[in-house]
Amino acid sequence: MAEGKKSFVLYTDQRGLFEKLSDEKAGQLIKHIYAYCADENPESDFVVELAFEAIKASLKRDLQKWQRQREQRIDAGKASAEKRKRKSTTVNEIERKDTKSTVSVSASVSGSVIKLFENNFWNPYDKKIGKKECLRLWNKLNEGDWDQITKAVPKYVAATPNPEYRKNPYRYLKGEHWKDEVAPMVVQQKATMAV
Repeated sequence: MAEGKKSFVLYTDQRGLFEKLSDEKAGQLIKHIYAYCADENPESDFVVELAFEAIKASLKRDLQKWQRQREQRIDAGKASAEKRKRKSTTVNEIERKDTKSTVSVSASVSGSVIKLFENNFWNPYDKKIGKKECLRLWNKLNEGDWDQITKAVPKYVAATPNPEYRKNPYRYLKGEHWKDEVAPMVVQQKATMAV
């Protein structure tokens, strides 16, 4: 039949053929089918060969269908692998382009904007993570936002004196958290008992 094919189908409409044969001939027919599917080129008596011809046609049809599906799956697998390869190449190119754009954003941002960013946000915020990304976001904001951030950051820093508990600076800018209400810091004092 075919290399790699490990199964075959007998259809219920072929049952009548088996019922017309004696049990001995039906058993020989089954053995003949298995031998044929295992590429053994079986030879049997005239009755079994005659009965097998009807089944042989359906086995060949099923084999052709299986081979078409197999080819389609192979082609789909190759196409998928090629697509993944192109996508990974594209991701690498994007990462390379993104790296270049990060440098060019920093280069294209004027010195006064960088100084404003560092003096009014980066240094007072005092959580040094993702400076390039933050600078890129800062550059996209307008002067009104810069003024609001300049006023909000000292309040936020006062409310969260430990930088470990502050939002990541990128998240702070991206989420426009300078517009959030800042809860005042609550200082808990230990109750002391007089003895």
